[in-house]
Amino acid sequence: MNIAFFEVRLSSINMYQERLIKELKNLDESFKLFFYYEQNDSKPNLLKFKGIDITLVKVNKISFLEISDSLKKNEISRLVVFAQRIPDSFFVAVAKKSSVVTIMLQHGLYVPFMKRKISLFINSFTKALRYLKYNLQTAKLLNKNSLVYLVKNILVWIFGFKRDSLKINAEEVNTDYVLVWGEYWKKYHKDEFGYEFEKQLIIGNPDYKGINKINLSRTPKNTLCYVSQTLVEDGRLSKKIFLKFLKNLKALSIQNNLSLKFKLHPRSDLSLYRDIFPQEHFDKNDLPQSHAYIGHYSSLLAKTIFNSHNLILVDFPGHHIPDYIKEFQSLRVDYDKLNELDDFFNEIMIKDISKSTIDKNISRQEYFFDSSIENPLKQAAKKILLLS
Repeated sequence: MNIAFFEVRLSSINMYQERLIKELKNLDESFKLFFYYEQNDSKPNLLKFKGIDITLVKVNKISFLEISDSLKKNEISRLVVFAQRIPDSFFVAVAKKSSVVTIMLQHGLYVPFMKRKISLFINSFTKALRYLKYNLQTAKLLNKNSLVYLVKNILVWIFGFKRDSLKINAEEVNTDYVLVWGEYWKKYHKDEFGYEFEKQLIIGNPDYKGINKINLSRTPKNTLCYVSQTLVEDGRLSKKIFLKFLKNLKALSIQNNLSLKFKLHPRSDLSLYRDIFPQEHFDKNDLPQSHAYIGHYSSLLAKTIFNSHNLILVDFPGHHIPDYIKEFQSLRVDYDKLNELDDFFNEIMIKDISKSTIDKNISRQEYFFDSSIENPLKQAAKKILLLS
C-alpha cells in the first residue's frame, strides 16, 4: 500500500511520525511511504528506517496540478496529515479531488488560542508569501473568491474568529477521518471544524506508550522539571517575556535548593536557555522523572500526572490554559511571580508522591487522554490501513 504523509518541516519525519512509520511497516510488509514536505529545515536520519521503502518528496511548487499529478504518479491511496493548518488544508483538498482517502492524526493539543502574532508573518516574508500562495491555490481549487478566502483565513488564524461565524465550509478541506486522543476531542473537532462524531476514532495519546511502567519509588526528591513549548519559536510570545520567566525559574531553583530538569520540545531553540542554564541537562526525547513539574499548556503536561501530583501552571499574558490541563494543577502563578512558590516547595518536597492521588488523577483524565490503549501509534497504523 502506498501512503503519503504531509508535513511542513522535513525534520518531522524523525519525531513521532517515525514511530508511526515503523508501526505501519510492522503491519504491512508491502507498505511504501511518500513523505511530502515543504521546508528542508534539517537533514533527516533515514538510517532509522532500515528496510522501509521511503521516498522524500519536496514540494517545490504550490500547485494543484503538480501535487495531484504526483499523488497519481505515486499511486497514493491514503494521505495522512498531522494538523489542520493552511498548507495541510490545501493538500487535503487536492487529495480529495484525486479520490485519495484523507486522515488527520491528532498530534497535540489543538486549542482555540493558538493564534500567531501578525508580526511573525510581517518579519518572515517568505512564510507570508507561502501562506498567500496556499490560500490562492486553495481558493482557486474550491472556486472561491481569492480575496474573501484570504481575509477569512487571516481572521481565523491571526485574530481567532470562529469558522462558523465566517460561514466557512470546512467540509471541503476536512479530512475523511480524524484519529483523536480521547472522547473529549471528538466534541472539540465537531465544534471547531465540523467533523461528525462517526468520522472520529479514538487511538489514545502517543505520549502514553508504556506509561504504566513508571516506578514512583525512584522519584528523586528536590527535583523540578520544566516542560517547555515553542511559544517564542512560533511567534506566540515575546522573547523578552520568556527570558524573564527563565530568569525567575533560575532564581526559584536557587532559593529552594531545587535540581532543575528540562523537557524541551524537539524544535526548542537552545540559545534561549544556554546563557541562563549553562550547567543543566536538556532532554528533547524522554520526560524526566521529577517530584514536581512546571509548565504552561503543553500536551506533555498530561503525561506528568502519571509521575507526580505536583503540577504548577504558569500564566503568560494573553495565553489561556485550557480546562483539561487546569484540571490537574496544584498551583497557578504568573510568570513574573514565581517567588510566591517558596511556601509550596517547603511543604511538598518533604512528602512522598502519593500513589492513590496519582491513581485518582489518572482516572479523571481518561475522558481527555485515553490511557487504556497500550500502543496508540500501533492503533493509529491499523486504522490508517483499514479505513476507506
